[in-house]
Amino acid sequence: MGTTAWLKLCEEDAAAYERGDEWFRFDEEEIMNLRSSTLEAMEIQMNLPVAAMVIAMNSKGTRGVRGMFWVARRLAGVAERFADFDPRWLKAQIRIQKEKPMEESTVDGQGNDEAPPVTPINEPGEESSEPDPSVSPAVDSQPFSDSPEGSSSETP
Repeated sequence: MGTTAWLKLCEEDAAAYERGDEWFRFDEEEIMNLRSSTLEAMEIQMNLPVAAMVIAMNSKGTRGVRGMFWVARRLAGVAERFADFDPRWLKAQIRIQKEKPMEESTVDGQGNDEAPPVTPINEPGEESSEPDPSVSPAVDSQPFSDSPEGSSSETP
């Protein structure tokens, strides 16, 4: 049982990054199956523990969400340095899909009869192709500002 996040860069970032207009999947189960050496290499490049990315799904921490995007893209074959990946994640589309235990999600215990519930996190802008056709859109109402006030020179 794990959590899956579907991630898509905002329109402004889509053109700036390879495969920027695609949905990417961050899957806790997939991450847990990676070898320690792979996880360590990712953590070194991001200067961020993998566990922080998982926590970011609930806390919306910038550094963790940036890490989730980067890891999801990396696992899908996009090779880019973390230092060069700086998306506007507050404008991105993020959908969290929490898996139900088997006995709750299936009628006969053999197959999945319903799509897992999806919680939209961020979905500003125009509607685009969906990672899951049963997902209904919602817009995150948190304000966003590109202003440099309060920013630091440290990488987010």
